[in-house]
Amino acid sequence: MDEHKTVLELRAEWPKLEKDAVALAALLKKRSGLSEDKANLSLALETGKMLSAKPDVRDIVDRWLMEGDEYLSLVAIIALGSLMILSPEMRDSTAPVLEHAVINRKWRIREAVPLALRPLAEKDPAFIAQTLKRWTAEGYPIMFRTAIEILADPSLLKKQPALVPILRDIHIKAMAEVSFHPNETGEPMELLKKVLCSSISVLAMRDPSTIHLMEEWGKSPPLRPIVRANMGDVRLRKKYPNEIADLLDFLEKGH
Repeated sequence: MDEHKTVLELRAEWPKLEKDAVALAALLKKRSGLSEDKANLSLALETGKMLSAKPDVRDIVDRWLMEGDEYLSLVAIIALGSLMILSPEMRDSTAPVLEHAVINRKWRIREAVPLALRPLAEKDPAFIAQTLKRWTAEGYPIMFRTAIEILADPSLLKKQPALVPILRDIHIKAMAEVSFHPNETGEPMELLKKVLCSSISVLAMRDPSTIHLMEEWGKSPPLRPIVRANMGDVRLRKKYPNEIADLLDFLEKGH
């Protein structure tokens, strides 16, 4: 499926579709890409942005989330993120809906939350920082994982350096959670470990003190594979050649 063409189709039909939520839902289901086992994210992002400007967006979003269709729910979550940018007064009532989506059993709905909130992080990093601190306060792996997915974006961290220490703190807590539960194999923990295997290097590129953290984490057997995975980042090795060489030597000796 040509995702770009579906976006053009949406834009061309929007004057009609914005007045007919049923027809809009039908088009989205038809062009979702789920029949090919690949969600049409370009269409979802564009629809969410356009939908968020409608006065009745919450009615539509709430209905789609209640109906449970996977693709419509994906679009709904993205629309809520755009709504939080357009209407700051809606943020406090909207954030809990996104928080609930993080624990949805359907993975595409969970994946929609970072897509929804990363643009808001660019616009209002203070709000995102406050929100993610609250979400991760209880130490749930799935919340750590979602927070990291939102923040561990090189472009975002470059534009909003104030988010770097927030991401650093989340990593410290997340790695402690992994270390404290070395034998936990549930999906939330596995998803957290997977994102940590690449996110630490993103953090290190913006925060040199992360190298010291990697050295400390490398002393813990449950954390050692995660540290090693991040050292495969070519950019990291280029920026910190001596430090990474020493750390590699340390890990090879199995300390």
